[in-house]
Amino acid sequence: MKKACAFFLLIVMLLFLSVPENNPRIRLQSQSLIREPVAEVWQQLSDLPQVQHYVPFVNDSEITTDQKTGEGVQRIAWLENQGTVQEQVIEWDDGQGYVLRLNDVSFFLPFHDMETRYRIEPDDEQGLQTGLAITLTVRPRFGLLGKWLLTPWITPRLQQQLDELADGVKYCLETGLSVSE
Repeated sequence: MKKACAFFLLIVMLLFLSVPENNPRIRLQSQSLIREPVAEVWQQLSDLPQVQHYVPFVNDSEITTDQKTGEGVQRIAWLENQGTVQEQVIEWDDGQGYVLRLNDVSFFLPFHDMETRYRIEPDDEQGLQTGLAITLTVRPRFGLLGKWLLTPWITPRLQQQLDELADGVKYCLETGLSVSE
C-alpha cells in the first residue's frame, strides 16, 4: 500500500511539474535613470534591430518579419558566444515600452519561457530625464523544484545580465556610443 501511494504521489508530482502553466515565475528587475528625454530614449529603444548597441553580449541583430515595429515583430540576435536567440514583440505600447518573448526556448535551458519588458517614463518635470525599468520574467522547468534550484544558481547571473543591459542602454543613449566601443 505504501508503494502504491508513493507511486501515485510521484505520478501526480511529475504531471504537475511538467505543465509549464503551473510553474511559478521568477521576476527580476533593473532600473536606470537616463539623462535624455523620453522621446529620444523611445526612438532608440524602438529601433529593434539596433539592440547590439546597448546589449553587451549581442554582436548583431536583424528583423525577420516584414513588419518593423509593433506587436508581432520578430528578430534574431547573434550572441557573442556564437549562439542566436529569436525574439518576438508580444506587447507594444507606443512611446512607453514593449515586451519581448524569447521564441524557441532550447530544451537545455532551465526555463520554459522568458519575457523581457522595457518600460520608460519621464522622471522629472522638465522632461529631460527618463526612468527606464527592465523586467525579466522566467518560468523555470520542473515547477517548485525548478524554482528552488534555479533561484540560487541562475538568478544571480540573470540579474547581472539584466543590470548590464540597463547600464548598456544608459551608456549608449547618454554617450551616443555602442557598448562595444
